[in-house]
Amino acid sequence: MDVKIRELIKRTASSILLIVFTLYLNYIGGYYFFFVVLVLFFFLNLEYYKLFSLDHKNIIFVINLIFKFISIYLSFLNSLYLIIIPFLLGISLSSFHKRKWGVRVFPYVYFVMPACLIIYLNSHVENGKSLIIWLFVIVWTSDIFGFLLGNYFKGPKLITSISPNKTWSGFIGSITFGSLASILYAFYSNLANFMESLILGIVVSFSSIIGDLFESYLKRLNNKKDTSNLIPGHGGLLDRLDGFLFAIVIFWICIIK
Repeated sequence: MDVKIRELIKRTASSILLIVFTLYLNYIGGYYFFFVVLVLFFFLNLEYYKLFSLDHKNIIFVINLIFKFISIYLSFLNSLYLIIIPFLLGISLSSFHKRKWGVRVFPYVYFVMPACLIIYLNSHVENGKSLIIWLFVIVWTSDIFGFLLGNYFKGPKLITSISPNKTWSGFIGSITFGSLASILYAFYSNLANFMESLILGIVVSFSSIIGDLFESYLKRLNNKKDTSNLIPGHGGLLDRLDGFLFAIVIFWICIIK
């Protein structure tokens, strides 16, 4: 069997399993959703530290991780505004490192904020679970059609210095089909009108692409191809969730009034 076909099969199979698992967790919610987000969050931090060749076997890393966990738990407890306390404590603790201080602080924004927001959506926002599915539908559709159309049409590259495989055809496909998916889901779920769902689809699809490019930039910066080989056909968790990390925050800004 051709190598590309094998990789596509692995990518497709793992994607289907992840989608089913994610939708089920969102549906049951509660501590189950919270616990899985914590586990994912732990591995994201681990991959991030390994990506930047930072030492994760020390007490400061562990204490920082505890502060981050507390932040996420406060979100679960509907105390979103108290998150600033562990945030500031963690940032202060990270300042003891003279080397790559900003790199150590950045996960508070890059990982903690999206984790807090999606847990809050699932637990405390009216129709929050439906809203999360809306987010998933946009990002998944954007990602799938960006990959398929980019590989089929190929053409000019998007930003070769950051991601040599991404093309303008994939970019246009991502925005177009992500927006279409947003419109269809909002229509059948009665969540928003045509114009609102169209704008949301465009903005969230675009933010997902930016998140993907940003993670590619981090890998280029550290001369890495993947953050790990945890997920067959996808690499690491950060490779799989890069678009979501940006999209969750933008989605929240757009829908919470």
